[in-house]
Amino acid sequence: MAREETANDMQRKAADAIDADRFWSGGEPDSMTDILQVATAASDLAREKHAGQQRADGTPYFRHCAQVAYLAGKLSERYNVNPPWVAMVAGFLHDVLEDTDATAEYLLEQFGPSVSETVEVLTNDKSLPQPKRHEVYCRTLRLTADSMAHVVKLADLIDNARSPVPPERREWGARWAAKAQKMLEAIASTVGDWREARWLERELQAMTDPGRTKP
Repeated sequence: MAREETANDMQRKAADAIDADRFWSGGEPDSMTDILQVATAASDLAREKHAGQQRADGTPYFRHCAQVAYLAGKLSERYNVNPPWVAMVAGFLHDVLEDTDATAEYLLEQFGPSVSETVEVLTNDKSLPQPKRHEVYCRTLRLTADSMAHVVKLADLIDNARSPVPPERREWGARWAAKAQKMLEAIASTVGDWREARWLERELQAMTDPGRTKP
């Protein structure tokens, strides 16, 4: 516990030193220190905005944000969808517009257009009823020219698919998997040949069988 608090204290000190304009006025952050600082700022914002929110299994929602950030950064680097720091930062923030009071204007001001536009693509329009909302969301994913949004969405789906579904929620898990299949199809223009996408496709297919117990 003490180690985690020490790390958090160090991160906050680094975040205090951020000169935000440097991260997008000239392109990428110009050092690993800069990347750490902007990623820390995104992590802190996600932790603050998702405070008190939990996933279906009772774990803090921020853990999902952190996993998506890590996976998105790795996928971006592995498949040369650059720059990876945008994938990581957008991963931390991918749900803040949809599930918190954060605004697109604030993300633009703090993290620049690359991050804010990617997060906007990944945000459901909650003013629409279901199933229209999901249809519009998938259409947006399919039509966007923002391949970074596809990378972050794949990371999001992977982390969700890896989360255990308790036996009493198998039918819910099957319904989610069917929707996730549509989202995976929508981002196939970028990720369709990636081995992680093929793994996810197999996993979702298995999950659509409500009689299956997910390992």
